[in-house]
Amino acid sequence: MKKYVFITMNIGGINGAEQYIYNKMNYLKQKGCQVFIFSGRPGKILIDGFLEYKNLVNPALRFYPSCLNRRQREKTLRWICSVVDLKAGESCVIESSNVTSALWGEQVAKILGCKHLPIIMQENHNYNAAMREFLKFKLQRHELSGIFEDSVSKMLNVPDLPFRPDMRARAFCNNVVQDCEDRFSQQFDQTADYTFGSIGRLEKEYVPVLIGQLCAYFSGHPDKRFNLLLIGGCADKRRLGKIKEAVGQCGNVTLVMTGNLYPIPRKLVKRADLFVSAAGSAAVSYYEGVPTIRIQHVSAEPLGIIGYDYMLGRNKNLVPLEDRSLIDCIEQILSNSLDIQYIDDFEASYNKDMYAEFDRQMQFGEGQETPQYYDVSKVAYTQMLYKLCTVVCKVFGVKTAYAILECIRKMVRGASNA
Repeated sequence: MKKYVFITMNIGGINGAEQYIYNKMNYLKQKGCQVFIFSGRPGKILIDGFLEYKNLVNPALRFYPSCLNRRQREKTLRWICSVVDLKAGESCVIESSNVTSALWGEQVAKILGCKHLPIIMQENHNYNAAMREFLKFKLQRHELSGIFEDSVSKMLNVPDLPFRPDMRARAFCNNVVQDCEDRFSQQFDQTADYTFGSIGRLEKEYVPVLIGQLCAYFSGHPDKRFNLLLIGGCADKRRLGKIKEAVGQCGNVTLVMTGNLYPIPRKLVKRADLFVSAAGSAAVSYYEGVPTIRIQHVSAEPLGIIGYDYMLGRNKNLVPLEDRSLIDCIEQILSNSLDIQYIDDFEASYNKDMYAEFDRQMQFGEGQETPQYYDVSKVAYTQMLYKLCTVVCKVFGVKTAYAILECIRKMVRGASNA
């Protein structure tokens, strides 16, 4: 039997990484693989398909292996290997979704003698020199990829790094819309002229800029009434307060915030006249036939209107943007003058493309005849907060360190948005 092991940070969310892993899990099971999903962040599991892995959550996986003392580290590794229980003659692949998980994946792969593929779902890459050396080693073995064409170059801080196809993994995570109960449309202003929507976590870096631009548009059209639908969770109460305050200053807008929502009701998505979203979230509404502006995932600059001047899966524009602003894109859509091309029979087309991509990803790292593994004990934290966690981990244990880390992170995040 072939076994496939995911090591990730969280299975309790409903973000792109979780949906991607869920899709790939189903693909692997159809291929006859036995799948294991280990994660590091405890929390309520919202995707039913992950419930069978609720006992594979371990806070130790939240930290670099070097953060733990030898006894804690070896105990965690023995636990993972005992669960996988790789028998003679069985094959195994390990996939990690972030750099912390990749360090654990490398150690487990070394013990089991199998291939390890870091397919990094992170959008921001600010790593120390030791981490970059590890990632460079994996790249040289054709075992490292990210979700954008420039992800690996950003990981290594090498802007002119030549691109190879195996350096990018398309993270299929857009099939989250289903025919299910819609509890939110009733909150809309039923007399509004237009309904705008956005999908994605509200902690994202681009969100304050996006909200500011949308509010500028609303304020510039006082003769119209709008609904603003925000689909996505936010653990940061100050960020939520700032969003509500900003939109509240526009007297012509009704704000509807769903929080974490899975699945997303199809009726709710189709109530919107347009969506403005970043990264993979933009594809969700486009695939439902709703005009969608894709924006850059940090700056909120418009990349284009999907199906008109932006092509999904190729990260390139069909026609020049000519320095158009987000407001320009909005007005183009509302003018009803665009010939937006949508995909016929989305589900069949999507599944075909998704499974072809997963087939391609299974070939990552092929041709490496001699197994080699990196000594990840060289990779340690350099940030003061995590150095403190290392001391707490080794003296008081992982659970205490995890509780302190989450508490500090919430305080820091709140202060940064004050």
